[in-house]
Amino acid sequence: EALVALDDLEKASLLRKNEGKAPASLFNFPLLRRSFRLSTQNPEDIYPGYAPLSVRYLEEVLRDNGWKATEAMLPMIPSAELRQAEPVPTPKRLVLLFFIGGITFAEISALRVLNRNLQRASPEKHGNVHFVVLTTKLINGSTLMSSLVEPLGRIP
Repeated sequence: EALVALDDLEKASLLRKNEGKAPASLFNFPLLRRSFRLSTQNPEDIYPGYAPLSVRYLEEVLRDNGWKATEAMLPMIPSAELRQAEPVPTPKRLVLLFFIGGITFAEISALRVLNRNLQRASPEKHGNVHFVVLTTKLINGSTLMSSLVEPLGRIP
């Protein structure tokens, strides 16, 4: 059962064999960790020592000069896609976030913290920002692993 689970994790690109230096096309977590400041000692982050990549990317987009300033970072994130719609004039600035495959409760909490921190830092720019999260599933560690690992009954 454990070998089947490891094989499923490798197929999902969550696990890979360590065969020396990894090709540039593979997921490079150390580069992402540095570029997006994922390791953190900020007590305002959801988990001490770590900030979710999805939330850090959104933070970069909102704090800097928008999507164009962060376009170079997007290829570092596996399976990430960014589309910007034409702005529609509204009294509130809505940011629609689509998570295909699921979002964790921690990421939702981190979005709330990000929204609060942005409003404190720059109320005139971010005071009217509201995040709307759309997802295919709310996930946690157990549901993620159970979706990746084949049930024992399916082994021939």
